[in-house]
Amino acid sequence: MEFLRNSEAIRADQKNGGRVWKHFFQTTDGAVATPAVPHVVETVLQYCPDIDPEQVAAFRRAVEASLRRNNSFCETYKATSRAEEPARWIEASGSLQRLADGAIELVGISVDASARMASEGELQRRLRQQTGIARFGTYALGESDIDRIVQRAAETAVEILDVPLAKILQLSPHDGSMFFKAGVGWREGLVGQSTFEIALTSQAGFTLINDGPVIVEDLLAETRFACPPMLHEHHVRSGMSVIIPGHGAQPFGVFGVFSRELRSFDEADIDFLVSIANVIANSVRHNASAVQQSLLIRELVHRAGNMLQVVSSIANQTLARDPSTSPERAQFTERLAVLGRANHLVADGGWTTTRLAYFAENILRPWLPRLKLHGADILLPADLCFDLGLILHEIASNSRRFGVLGSQEGAIRVDWTLLAGPDAADLFSFVWEESTPTRHRTERGFGSRLFQAVIERKWGGLVHETRSDVYRFAFDVPDVSTATAGKAWTLPGIN
Repeated sequence: MEFLRNSEAIRADQKNGGRVWKHFFQTTDGAVATPAVPHVVETVLQYCPDIDPEQVAAFRRAVEASLRRNNSFCETYKATSRAEEPARWIEASGSLQRLADGAIELVGISVDASARMASEGELQRRLRQQTGIARFGTYALGESDIDRIVQRAAETAVEILDVPLAKILQLSPHDGSMFFKAGVGWREGLVGQSTFEIALTSQAGFTLINDGPVIVEDLLAETRFACPPMLHEHHVRSGMSVIIPGHGAQPFGVFGVFSRELRSFDEADIDFLVSIANVIANSVRHNASAVQQSLLIRELVHRAGNMLQVVSSIANQTLARDPSTSPERAQFTERLAVLGRANHLVADGGWTTTRLAYFAENILRPWLPRLKLHGADILLPADLCFDLGLILHEIASNSRRFGVLGSQEGAIRVDWTLLAGPDAADLFSFVWEESTPTRHRTERGFGSRLFQAVIERKWGGLVHETRSDVYRFAFDVPDVSTATAGKAWTLPGIN
């Protein structure tokens, strides 16, 4: 059955900037029949003569699939246009209807959807840029290596802005030169290896002295600065560059993106590149602060160690002429040495938190063959670990004088755990238990007074000490996850 073509249009006129059309399907002998879907699709294409040839196949498939589902369609296609004209988009919709007399009618309308498509495209572009900023920011928060951060920034800019070239130049604080720190799309041997003398007549130099971002619409027509040979070598026509703030008054460097074709960069593109540059700047500042803090802590640890050595020397010189004080002098020197070692260990963690298992092993190293340490490598406040160093030393020293460490038999079990206390606070529990009877003295000595002063008065904990048979020392410190040292402590009876 053959259908008539080309002359069946009832109306194809302009209405609100679009075309409205109708089409009756009938056979050559005038009979009414239901057309096959492929024939309807071909008819629709007759009323969309301006469709871009590259879009025809996709448009045909989409309309055919829609008609098979519900006898209607609504699809958007790109229309043919001149190279210098902006892209045009047409939304074509229609449906098959059966009239009262049984005839089949195709009713359709084509309207210009360019404004809507541009708006939707702009929204998608901005959403893509915001997603790119969020992804890069998340990456930068978890990465401490500045080289990796700036390289990821260049890769993100190339991907999101759809440009072939991106570079990050780092400004030297000494001679004002610029190092090619990161980039994408450049010839081998430039990124990570090249240094340029800064010139105010270049785009990078002009960016450093400019108040805001620098946009180059056509490098061949640029008059504000000279085009560097490297950009000519890579056939750059358009570009955009912004300053990367630094740690202090001097900028970290310049971030630029480039296109080999004429390209217009708008406010959204500028905001994106500035946001990425600011993330880099925050990472640089954080890294510089961390390095400075590390150096400061090392200096403080070094000075604290020197001070303890001076105190030890003064004590030795002061007590040198009194032989009766030699045991006390030895104990005093040992305690100072423990304080120095504890200070060094907690400084490794930046005086924030300290790994307890690592700390305890180092403090108790001289007696480890006789000690059985049981406990997870939990993190404790640095101040608590520092005080714990003196406590561990004092317990071990007492055991060496009166208990297992002073004999050839027996062992010592050291346990610690972190328990969930009331109100979801963490309770730190510690136990030192010797395996054989000991001859610990019953009177309260320096160690007992130290335990009470540090654990109970300073940290608000509770000490449990048993001397009747085997020696057992235990203590609990509440709220250790948020613990802060209380008031300064002194040992009763000791000046």
